[in-house]
Amino acid sequence: MPSLVYLQRDLCFVEIIEGETDDLERAVCESSLVDCLGRSGVVLQSIEISGAGCFVVIACADVERLKTIVRPFNVAIRVHEQCARIALRLGPRRGVIPALGSVIAALHERGVRIVHIGADGTELAVLVDAAQVDPAVAVLTSVAAAAHRRVA
Repeated sequence: MPSLVYLQRDLCFVEIIEGETDDLERAVCESSLVDCLGRSGVVLQSIEISGAGCFVVIACADVERLKTIVRPFNVAIRVHEQCARIALRLGPRRGVIPALGSVIAALHERGVRIVHIGADGTELAVLVDAAQVDPAVAVLTSVAAAAHRRVA
């Protein structure tokens, strides 16, 4: 059965949107930006890069440093402050990660605003507003238990 692996608080979700560039310029911008963040000590809790931009999760304490670093780049940023990351991960006894659609529906039903959600074969991670941690944990625990019962 998936179990609540960890709860991280005091996180910020940052959307980094690049200006008009071609693919090569975009690739150079992304790699340079990630390199600068790493050299400055900004720890990326997670990163996702797509055609829509670069999305990172960092400690809230690093937001001002990130803002300073991105200034010379042709980017705009949007910061979602005071988030928490809740993750379900498959344990040693293989189980099943709950269906993403059911997780999203259950979170919305409880009024939990999803800032970001990601899943792969072994982990489901949801970023929510810090004020909504308790209902989000309750939902994830519930859907994980239901998924486990369906498999058992």
